Amino acid sequence: MIKCLGFGGLGDCFIVILKLLEYKNPFIYTHIDTSVNRLKLSVELLDFFNIKHQCFIVKDIRQWWMSNSKNYDKHFNVFAKGYIDIPRRSYHWQPCIDEGYINAFSNRVPAKTKHVAVQVNSGGNRNYKHKPVVEYTTSNFDKDKILWFGTDKDFKSEYGTNYCGKLNFTEALKHIAQCESFIGFHSVLLYWALYNRIQCYLFTDHQGREDLRIHDEWKQYLKYDIGVG
Repeated sequence: MIKCLGFGGLGDCFIVILKLLEYKNPFIYTHIDTSVNRLKLSVELLDFFNIKHQCFIVKDIRQWWMSNSKNYDKHFNVFAKGYIDIPRRSYHWQPCIDEGYINAFSNRVPAKTKHVAVQVNSGGNRNYKHKPVVEYTTSNFDKDKILWFGTDKDFKSEYGTNYCGKLNFTEALKHIAQCESFIGFHSVLLYWALYNRIQCYLFTDHQGREDLRIHDEWKQYLKYDIGVG
């Protein structure tokens, strides 16, 4: 049994999963993170893809990796190409180089409805309180076709269907996969939408257009910096 290792948040876990889907079996994957709640969702995502796994909470990912990575046969980072191919920034960390992932899209993309999936919050200032998510959506899409997604149970809307705080993670993924459009932030929901060939409209964060998790083939479905100017 090959022992594989990866790390990071939920979006990171999804990128590693895409690499694992192309990796040889049998293997067991270990994912490490610093957040209990986030890791629970990573477990749910790994189960969704039927990836054999074990997951651990650690205090410091880099320190744990340096101390324990030698006990694993294969290491994965979070980059689509398997390495950093842009000028390094302070937040970049490349503990290893891998082969990246080749298959950018699901081989089971569902039929699309005319709905638009809207992510109202992610983390930090990536939410509708700091970005004109609601305003952009209502100005550009049919209000009756809007599906609101997020963990903010206080989010309210007089139109569309509000799923915020009402679906579990994998239920939300299944609904989003059927939508024609997605509006949101750098996150696992964005990567999932792109993986399912959904036209995406992105409010960028500090990464701008240089999110290294995004496969080159995904970019044809991506419109950046909406609601700006």
